[in-house]
Amino acid sequence: MRIVYANSRYAVFSGVESIETGIDYSDWLRSSLVRSGVDQKTANEQFHASLRMIQSAPNSWEETISDGRTFLMNVRATREGGTVLIATEITSLKRTEQLLEERATAINLAHDAIAITDTNGCFTYMNPSHLQLFGYTDEAQVLGRPWSTIYGPNELARIEREGVPVLMSEGSWRAEIDGRRRDGSIVKQEVSLTFVGGIGIICVTRDISARLADRREREGLREQLYRAQRQEAVGQLAAGISHDFNNILAAINGSANLILTADDAGDKTRMDADRILRAGQRGEAMISRLLDFGKSGSSVALTDLSQTLGEVAEMVSDIVPENIKLSLEMPGDAVRLVTDQTAVVQIVMNLTLNARDAINATDGRISITLSHECPEEVGQTLEGSFDQADNSVFIVVADNGFGMSQDKISRIMDPYFSTKGDKGTGLGLAVVRRLVQELGGALSVQSHPGSGSKFTVLIPTSLEPIRKPPVESIVSRVTNIALKGCAILIVDDDQDVAEVMARVLEMQGAEVSVVEDPSEALAAISDDPGAWKLLITDLTMPKMTGDELAEAVHRVSPDLPIILCSAFEQARRRGLSAKYTAILAKPVPPGELVETASRAILTLN
Repeated sequence: MRIVYANSRYAVFSGVESIETGIDYSDWLRSSLVRSGVDQKTANEQFHASLRMIQSAPNSWEETISDGRTFLMNVRATREGGTVLIATEITSLKRTEQLLEERATAINLAHDAIAITDTNGCFTYMNPSHLQLFGYTDEAQVLGRPWSTIYGPNELARIEREGVPVLMSEGSWRAEIDGRRRDGSIVKQEVSLTFVGGIGIICVTRDISARLADRREREGLREQLYRAQRQEAVGQLAAGISHDFNNILAAINGSANLILTADDAGDKTRMDADRILRAGQRGEAMISRLLDFGKSGSSVALTDLSQTLGEVAEMVSDIVPENIKLSLEMPGDAVRLVTDQTAVVQIVMNLTLNARDAINATDGRISITLSHECPEEVGQTLEGSFDQADNSVFIVVADNGFGMSQDKISRIMDPYFSTKGDKGTGLGLAVVRRLVQELGGALSVQSHPGSGSKFTVLIPTSLEPIRKPPVESIVSRVTNIALKGCAILIVDDDQDVAEVMARVLEMQGAEVSVVEDPSEALAAISDDPGAWKLLITDLTMPKMTGDELAEAVHRVSPDLPIILCSAFEQARRRGLSAKYTAILAKPVPPGELVETASRAILTLN
């Protein structure tokens, strides 16, 4: 088989300058393979393979030569019995095919959902991720269908209104928008649309359900942080208010105690003073609960709930308008149990005031019921469990106000949620829930719009009492320790508080001087250090604090006992320092003041 003709391009394909005609094709092919760097054995194998391809004409195949070029080989037989061999270089075409195949593979394997529509908006391609995202199993289910298939009417209207104008003017549009799966469920997605002239729209979609969940979680954590910051600010405000309020209570309680022990006080006067004192002590307990709110533990003691609820009704009756009738239903006998009386008072007062605010009618009604029996229907449980009903008592606060929907009931325990609009803080029921938790009780509600509300509180009776000494009157257990003739200096910028303490100590025979300005107290002690037996000072005062006064006094009179008497919670909680002989919390019970002052003076002697 001899070569009768070979053009110049075939010579280039063969890697030579020209091909001599008339030579044997087999010899030329072997030598050509060897010249290209192929060893003799491989050259023989390739030669026989090529020869078989040529002899099987007509035939075509692709052949890549040693320099990396690829040719399409076509063999045709001639009428005269010869063979025509045509080599067409397809290197560039093969590279393009390979690139397209790689890109198609990448698109098919991409996690992002990718789809392509034609210029009429019908799908021409959808990768597996897009099919899976929208609930399809095969391209045949969507090819040829319009893109509107995967959106609901609201989303379609948004795309037409917002997306299409931007897509046509700028060539692309991106948005977070709900898609619709084949079964009708929602796909939370971020979609990116690109318009390509002559082709259509390329759509890249990502499932952002996890991202949105993370975003909601971050927003929730941020809201918790803001809420904690607000609560911290409220706590700081409460501490400041408690200081002023404790000063007021100190004057009220001290004055009531003085009236109780006055020789010329009649029975009626003593009854009035006793009621004032009990209300003041309850106010003191509430301030303490306000400052301690959120901390574990509570003060429990044997309590007569019948008497406690009677006092609550008496307190709230003055702030319930005339159009509302307040009724109190009690068992015939006393209901005594071990519980936290202050917590019960706060619970019932909060529920009663909420009931008051829920009534607009002229014939409003609020009832407070105390019972050993659990009501037949307790409604929706908001806290705890009513399974312990056999060993509990029950307080029911009901009204005929505007009631609540189920949606509102599900949120009334959330802090800062209020059904009163701008008139409510949203804290009352959150406080009730927390107090019920601390008591180990349960809370439920029955309510419907227009038919009022009924709150049921379960209070367990199995709490163990914490033994606490009884509240002492002005007649202290240390009356045998005489204060008679002792010079005592009291410095406090609240004149009423100072005067009450002075009266208590004077009734025990002490000689008491009161000043408002700490610098005057320092001057008096500096003038005659030995004349004074005791200094009682407040903590926060203008110009000089109690700490600064104590340090200055001790430089003048190192042994003079000093009692810090403060309404600030920080002062009440901190440990006793070398500056002070004792620390007292306002309002100070008279007996505690007398005893502490007596013991402090004993240290001087």
